[in-house]
Amino acid sequence: MSKTNKLFQVKLNSFALKLLVVTIIGILPFLASAANKPPKVNAGLDKVVVYPSSTSATLSGSGSDAEGSVTFLWKQTSGVSTAKIASPTAAVTKISNLIPGIYTFSLTVKDNSGVSRSDIVNVSVFQKLTWSIKGIAREALVHPPSGGTSTAAPVIFVFHGHGGSDSAFAAKQFELNWPQAIVVYPQGLRTQTIVPPITCLKSGWQSKLGEINCANGIKDQDLTFFDSIYNTLNKKYNVNTQQVFVHGWSTGCDFVYNVLWAARGDKFAALGPAGGNLDTTKGKLPRPVIHVAGTQDTQWPFTEQQHDVEEIRKLDQCSATGTVWATGSGGLLGTKYASSINDPVVFLKYDGGHIYPSTIPALIVKFFKEVAGAAITKTTTAPLITEAPTPANKNLFAKQSP
Repeated sequence: MSKTNKLFQVKLNSFALKLLVVTIIGILPFLASAANKPPKVNAGLDKVVVYPSSTSATLSGSGSDAEGSVTFLWKQTSGVSTAKIASPTAAVTKISNLIPGIYTFSLTVKDNSGVSRSDIVNVSVFQKLTWSIKGIAREALVHPPSGGTSTAAPVIFVFHGHGGSDSAFAAKQFELNWPQAIVVYPQGLRTQTIVPPITCLKSGWQSKLGEINCANGIKDQDLTFFDSIYNTLNKKYNVNTQQVFVHGWSTGCDFVYNVLWAARGDKFAALGPAGGNLDTTKGKLPRPVIHVAGTQDTQWPFTEQQHDVEEIRKLDQCSATGTVWATGSGGLLGTKYASSINDPVVFLKYDGGHIYPSTIPALIVKFFKEVAGAAITKTTTAPLITEAPTPANKNLFAKQSP
C-alpha cells in the first residue's frame, strides 16, 4: 500500500471513530430513556367527610421509582374552589376548608428523568341533617346537587342494611355516578331482626306497615322519618318530584319493598331493592324496578328473590322474555324485561352470597338515569348496555364497608 493510501486509510478510520463516538453520545439519552421505568403512584382511597362536624381530611398518597427518588405534587382538579392543600409537594397532606360537594384531587409523581404518572382520589363531603321525630333524634347525610338550585334535581334515597350506618354506606358513592342528583343516606335506629335469632340490638328499618319499634315503642317510626326527609328536601333544594328514586340493601330492601312502596309508591319514579324480599305486590302501584340478588344468598334465598321479580314483572306488565342489559365479572348478569306500560324491570344477579358487590351502585344509577330519560323523551324502551359501566370513582371495585 502506498504512503498516500495509508494516510487516507488512517484519516478514514479516525473519521469513522469520531462518527461512532458522536453516534453513541447522541443515542445514549434515548437508550437511557427507553430503559427507564415510569414511577409508581397511588393517590389513596376515596374519602367521606361529614359536614359541619368536619371540614378537613388527610390525603394519603404514595409513590416510588426503581431508579431513584421521586417528587410529589397534589392539585385539585374539580369541585368547589374553597379547598386548601396544606403540603402540595408531600405524599401525605391535609386538605381543609371543605364544604358539601365532591372534590377530586390529582397526585403526580415524577422521577429523576422527568417521567411522571398521576392518580386521582375523590372526597365526598356530606351535609349532616338532623330531625327530632316524636322525641327521637334522627339524621341523614345529604349530597347536594352539583348544579345548584337553578335546575330541579333528581333525588336518590339510599338505605343501609341491618347493623349498618349512614357514613359507612355513603362509601358506596352513588353521588359520584350522578353528581347532579341529591343523594340521601339516612341513619337507621335499633330494630328487630327479621331472621333468627330475633334481637333488637342493631340499626335497621321497619319491615312492615304499622310496625311498633322494639326499642322505643313508636309506630311507623321510619315511614315518618322518610316523610320528614322528603319534606325537608323540598324546602331546602329545588327537587324534581317526578324523579325521586330509592335503593335499599338487605333490611333496607325490605323497608323499600314492604313499607315505602306500599305507603308512598306515588312518590317514586323507580325502585332499586337489593338482597331482600317482597311480601306482596297487592295494592302496590306499577313502578320500574331493578332488583339485585346473589345466587348463593342464604339469608334471602335466590329462588325467593327470583319469585319476587316474577311477581313484579306481572304487576308491571312486562314481556315474558328479557334481553341482556349488563354483564360483568363475578357472574354479573342483568336481564331487562320491557313493559307495555313503560315500567321495565331489570333482574341483576351475581355469583355470591349476602354481600354488597362494589359494582352495583353504578348499575343502579344507570337504571335510574334510563328511567329518568324515558320519562323525558316519552319512549317505551331504553338503550341496552352490553358491559357494566365504567365506574366514576377509582375505588369502586375496592372492598368497602357494608
